[in-house]
Amino acid sequence: MNPTILLDMDGVLTDFVGAALQVHGIGRKEFDVVYERYPAVYDFHPLGMTDDEFWEPINKAGSKFWRDIKPTPWYDSMITLVEKSVGRNWYIVTSPSRDRSACCLGKCLWVEQHLGQSFDRMIPTGYKHLLARKDAILIDDRQETVEKFRAAGGRSIIFPTQHNSLYAFKRDPVSYVQKQLQFLLYG
Repeated sequence: MNPTILLDMDGVLTDFVGAALQVHGIGRKEFDVVYERYPAVYDFHPLGMTDDEFWEPINKAGSKFWRDIKPTPWYDSMITLVEKSVGRNWYIVTSPSRDRSACCLGKCLWVEQHLGQSFDRMIPTGYKHLLARKDAILIDDRQETVEKFRAAGGRSIIFPTQHNSLYAFKRDPVSYVQKQLQFLLYG
């Protein structure tokens, strides 16, 4: 069996939360203070925003928002980890936002900028569970996405962040993922 790794983009490779905070004019410290009281919450409602209020400035920024997101601090370590584990048999699997065309264009430009123009292994879909199979491993920060992937027959790893059940491991998510990946690959 030659395993395939499906690697989420937002929250794992890109600092989506940081970019969203910036476009809303919210400081990281303010956000962290609020969210320390709400571990495992995956939305901006604790900051008093509706979904529409959250997405409005992101959609207004268009593809530039997605193209200019900074890599996460662990971006290089994650790329190294998956390449050491499965060579080139890994793909970025990312969910588009409400403004699908601007989001997909911006994410494609981000991938070209950070992984080169020849990188052709990005799959934009909000239906990651349809890619599940016995030899596929999804690494994603959204717990719901991981659970659907497992239910569809794939294997998966929750990437630790403040907004999922593994928030206790958020300071060193790569070590957590590495241990889980070794278990899935080698038992």
